[in-house]
Amino acid sequence: MPQRKRTLDDALAQFEPEPNSGYWIWLGTRDCDGYGVARIKQKACRAHRVIYEALVGVIGEDTLNHLCRVRACVNPKHLEPVSIGVSSLRGFGPSALNARQTHCKRGHELGKWNKGHRFCRICKLEWQRNRRPSLTSPVGVSCIS
Repeated sequence: MPQRKRTLDDALAQFEPEPNSGYWIWLGTRDCDGYGVARIKQKACRAHRVIYEALVGVIGEDTLNHLCRVRACVNPKHLEPVSIGVSSLRGFGPSALNARQTHCKRGHELGKWNKGHRFCRICKLEWQRNRRPSLTSPVGVSCIS
């Protein structure tokens, strides 16, 4: 028996609204990261993208950011099209955590961004002082050969 091609109507029937939180929980297949997977015309697509495009409009080059932080949610009100960079900084990866950091591990305020980097001025000056060789030679060593 040939497999029936799934349509957009099939995808729209595979979520259940949760009345208290407003989540629309995807009941169909999920991938290893917890995102819903919808099969439309034999092609696997992320369910939240399919639902968003069907109910709101074209996403374009952007990615959809889950404002509710629930990966199985397909509610378009909980999704926002943003650039990949913005989506990354809203997350909890190392880049996002470092971007939100305001003080160094010793409690000093971090300086301003300079060519993609930030540093603690106080700790850097201390590091430079400790790294600089002393101006006097060790005992028994001559600087002149």
